[in-house]
Amino acid sequence: MSSIVEVILDGILPVFNIYTGIGCCMTLLCGLVLSPLLTPMVVTKYSEFGRHKKTYWNTLLGSTVHAIVLTVVTCYALLFDPLGEEYLISLSPVGRALLRFSLGYFMTDFVFVMMDSEMRKDLMNFCHHTISMFGIWLGVYLDGVALFWIVYRFFAELSTTFVNIRWCMSAVNYPKSSAIYIVNSLVLAITFYIARIFVIPYHWYTMYYYVYLDPSVTTAWPLFIRYWIIITFVAFDILNIVWAYKIVAGGYKLLKKSRKQSE
Repeated sequence: MSSIVEVILDGILPVFNIYTGIGCCMTLLCGLVLSPLLTPMVVTKYSEFGRHKKTYWNTLLGSTVHAIVLTVVTCYALLFDPLGEEYLISLSPVGRALLRFSLGYFMTDFVFVMMDSEMRKDLMNFCHHTISMFGIWLGVYLDGVALFWIVYRFFAELSTTFVNIRWCMSAVNYPKSSAIYIVNSLVLAITFYIARIFVIPYHWYTMYYYVYLDPSVTTAWPLFIRYWIIITFVAFDILNIVWAYKIVAGGYKLLKKSRKQSE
């Protein structure tokens, strides 16, 4: 029994430090204090929301803060930090701190998801959180292995802010034909494809070149690591491709509807 506990603690304790705590506290503060306190001052319809709608709305502030932090710090890390040149193993303090901050956010937000019956039914969101937590946890636990590729894919959060804005506008029945809604949807589509789809070829090219063409890496990395980075990123890419299809389909319907109204 004690050996099982030791294995569990060995897998859990290394992921926690001040940055994990900051991610957890930020998410709790936004979801339980700031959003419920500030939203009614700005959005009059907030009081009319049901329990599920309020809960989901409140999680979006933490999601947006997390997305902005990840986007800004990821750009800095890839452009100015040694992480941008350390593909296989990196001890970049910026990259490691970013992983723990993001893990703190995802773990806390996952609790919000599990506590709400409606959010638990959202299979795509559930899978996204599960894949993200598992991938980031292994990245933290393995301490620098494949850190470049994990941080590189954090750039996906560039589109999250616009996704959240669109959901909020839909929640308050903001006219979909309005200029603001259309512009936000357009920016959402552009940032989504840039940050989640167009980055895929370079990701797999560099991984294939640096990991699978170098025999020394094949022998140095345990087999489970090589399977982990493939399975995790393939699952992540499948989710993004499905979402990308839905965005295109939704945009087509919106344009078609706007064209009919103009006629």
